[in-house]
Amino acid sequence: MSLSSELCLSNLQRVVDRFDLQEQGGEGDGPYLSLMSPMSPEPVGSMRIFSGEKVERAVYIGISVPAIGLDSHMLFAFAPSTSALPHFTVDSVQAGPTYAFHLDLIPRVDLGTHLAWMDHVLLPLTPIWDEVQEWEGLTRAQIAPRQRAIMSPWMLVNRATPEAFERMTNPSGPTSSTGSTSWRPAFPPPLTLT
Repeated sequence: MSLSSELCLSNLQRVVDRFDLQEQGGEGDGPYLSLMSPMSPEPVGSMRIFSGEKVERAVYIGISVPAIGLDSHMLFAFAPSTSALPHFTVDSVQAGPTYAFHLDLIPRVDLGTHLAWMDHVLLPLTPIWDEVQEWEGLTRAQIAPRQRAIMSPWMLVNRATPEAFERMTNPSGPTSSTGSTSWRPAFPPPLTLT
């Protein structure tokens, strides 16, 4: 398994296990959708869709095309529309010798008018965000203001050396109040939109 697929697929497995999601398969035992390319007679990737109660839908898309040096994987997990839980996303890419990723809990509320929500859900991520920014081998990715506007200010979005990217796959961050030493997000208690 490649580093870029490991980062995304390990997060997918955690979400599926934590929220007891069921996969919506395609034909036979295949994925929801196989991705084809004129570069290969075999599929170059897939889209997989999972559903459940607390996470309404999780969508994984992965594509690997060695001929052009691309290995790209993305996961979005969407909470039900009645929930104030943020959407979760991770994107992990290897393009030639370069690695890049983003990892975020995307707000579903206006942060400027929901300070208590922001303090409860996102503010606890600050020490982890600060630490990751100091990791050797990471450089902040340049993204457009529009993309930054739809993500959270705590989004991790970086280019990475192979060593730093591997650290994202097997992180050990600051110790939380529960004794955990992982940046992986703790899922907050159910929140509702008001």
